[in-house]
Amino acid sequence: MDFEWGEEGETDGDEANSCEDAEINGHNIADSGVESNWDDIKGSRDTLSNIIHKEDVNLHTRRETITPSWIRDHVSGEGLSEEETELNMAIVTSVDPLSYEEAVKSYNWREAMDAKIQSIQRNETWSLTELPAGAKKIGVKWIYKTKLNEFGEVDKFKARLVAKGYAQQHGVDYIEVFAPVARMDTIRMLIALAAQRSWLIYQLDVKSAFLHRELSEDLFVEQPKGYEQKGNEHKVYKLHKALYGLKQAPRAWFSRIETYFTHEGFQKCISEQTLFVKQISGGKILIVSVYVDDLIFTRDDEQMMLEFKKSMMKVFDMTGLGKMRFFLGI
Repeated sequence: MDFEWGEEGETDGDEANSCEDAEINGHNIADSGVESNWDDIKGSRDTLSNIIHKEDVNLHTRRETITPSWIRDHVSGEGLSEEETELNMAIVTSVDPLSYEEAVKSYNWREAMDAKIQSIQRNETWSLTELPAGAKKIGVKWIYKTKLNEFGEVDKFKARLVAKGYAQQHGVDYIEVFAPVARMDTIRMLIALAAQRSWLIYQLDVKSAFLHRELSEDLFVEQPKGYEQKGNEHKVYKLHKALYGLKQAPRAWFSRIETYFTHEGFQKCISEQTLFVKQISGGKILIVSVYVDDLIFTRDDEQMMLEFKKSMMKVFDMTGLGKMRFFLGI
């Protein structure tokens, strides 16, 4: 088969030359007359870009900034004086004592520890004894916490003697540990109900709540640092009632206060075990919500509320905090 390469090659060359001529002619045309029109188009485009940019700037300037709902209650600190800023920083950076040796240097903490030991002795929480053969003792530790009020001011210095419950063994030192606490949804519902019906909400705080329930197990703890009895430093305390830190302590306390409410004629809510309701003739009602050792209650009868408060303070060592102002961050 014969191919005529020469003729096709010549034809391709002619087409290439024609394209080159067209490109050259195109440049010549642009150089000769279209260049001025292109400058006009480019200038119009730049002008349009400037207009759009200015509109964007104006829209951004006129846009209103809306603070998110979750941060509306927060204060930025802008406008505070230098003294106020330093005070706030001091509160934030303040550190509670981490050891007895550190706390004993302060009069406030010494007073708080003395009050705790007196409360333990007044409730007959323990008795000094020899450690039985084969038994083990549980260590204790002081925990310190500065309590603030709703304004961020120091309310009180609280010292707790806490048992080292991590050393307990299941089946030996404890069995059941579960204890319910009020859900935040329940507390909010109670506040909303009181607001709707114009009821006042009152608050009670139980002092050394865990010291009010007797233990069924035989538990022994070491003498607390700073309060060892001279001449009997080797002895231990046998617990008759629960201490903070024990695994069964929350359950023991809730069992105690639940028994009290049942005895006083309260009905426990089926879906919320920490909500107790008492109704008497005439449709009068008293509602109590329990969160460990903090209680809030509301009612539609003043006399009913006074009788409940008097009864509670008679049975338990409690502090009446008056109208609720600050409860679990609310």
